[in-house]
Amino acid sequence: MEKESNMTRRYILIMLCLLSGMMSLYAQKTMRDVWLSMPEQYAPYLTESMRVRMLEAVEEGLPEKTDNLLKGTCQLERITDDYLRAVMGKTTRVELKLFKTDAGETRLCAVKTLVAGVSESIVQIGLPNWTEMKTLTLTDNLQAFLPDTLSQEMQEKAALLAFPIATTVNLSEQDSVFVEQVSLPEMSKEDKQWLTNLLTTRRRTLSELLPSEK
Repeated sequence: MEKESNMTRRYILIMLCLLSGMMSLYAQKTMRDVWLSMPEQYAPYLTESMRVRMLEAVEEGLPEKTDNLLKGTCQLERITDDYLRAVMGKTTRVELKLFKTDAGETRLCAVKTLVAGVSESIVQIGLPNWTEMKTLTLTDNLQAFLPDTLSQEMQEKAALLAFPIATTVNLSEQDSVFVEQVSLPEMSKEDKQWLTNLLTTRRRTLSELLPSEK
């Protein structure tokens, strides 16, 4: 009888330890936690101590540029409980956003934009601890950014000017919104002005972009 009681207590203890571990894994994270736990692959030229210094500078109201391992500079421009914007070098900008799904679960959206030549964004969504990060497929059809009333001839002209299509993404500090726009290649000033006046942005909620679970 005593042996069974000991086994029961051991079982309960094990279950409590497992439950504690799971609660720790999925505990509510702030953007500060997300920034400090950022995997090396997202910023290989920034050590954790460098990220700490950048964070402290912003919290003190003095967002200064920080030297990175590539002898360039990075700057944490803005951070709130659920939003972050940083310049990671001359050609890279990063935005992070914590948001709630329709089921009330917290997810992380990470946007990395390369601004050399034709700017282009890479977008991933996953858990706040940087696991299960999945890359989203961005819009590759220019027609999605053109007015419905545009003639077929003008659509073809626009598609030719913007080819190959690349898009950039911006996140909102205030809302869980994803804004996608076309990044234009080199072209004449007149053509660029004409196309810029035609193009619209695509605005969607982050919950709409969650990869479907199969």
